[in-house]
Order: sequence, then structure tokens, then C-alpha cells
Amino acid sequence: MLEITVERKIDRAAWICEQLILTQSCDKRDLRRGIDRLILDIENIEIDAPKCYEEVAIFLIWLHKSNCICNKYISTIPKEVYERFMEVEEFWSYFKELNVLYTSI
Repeated sequence: MLEITVERKIDRAAWICEQLILTQSCDKRDLRRGIDRLILDIENIEIDAPKCYEEVAIFLIWLHKSNCICNKYISTIPKEVYERFMEVEEFWSYFKELNVLYTSI
């Protein structure tokens, strides 16, 4: 039951991001900056939210499906964080299907 609630919240958050972009309340660059901040601080977040890597990985899938982020953005995630995301089955299978490989810029 808790997993369904988290999944719905992630889905809802991604939908809100998509709507912000569609209504031009923010642009993709602003969204990426926010995600960058989240990713850069994810180790500290994990102290209070042990499942944050899994939840952020699934959130990134939803953002990608909504065209809020592109393949190039995924490939710029810091390697150590990307490797943790790859431990999440959904992230690994989704981006593997799309042939999105890690290429740090």
C-alpha cells in the first residue's frame, strides 16, 4: 500500500513538472537546475529518506516519459549517483531499452 502511495506521489510530481513546462510557468532549464540540486544533495537526503535513490530514479523515468528531460540529461548525472540509480530495476530496464548509456560530460 505504501509503495502505491509513493508511486502516485511520484507520478503526480512528474505531472506537475510537465504542466509547469506546458503552461510556460517554468522552462526545462529551470526544471533541470532543480533536479541537479536534488541529485547533488542526494547523499544527504538518503540519511533521512533511505529509499530516495529509488524514488528519484522512478521520478526521472516519469520526467523522461513526459519529455521534461532528455537522454542527454540522463547521461550527465554524476557517475556515482547514476550507478546507484542503475541498481533500481525500473530505471535500469527503462533506460537500457532506450539505449541511454552513461557518458559523463
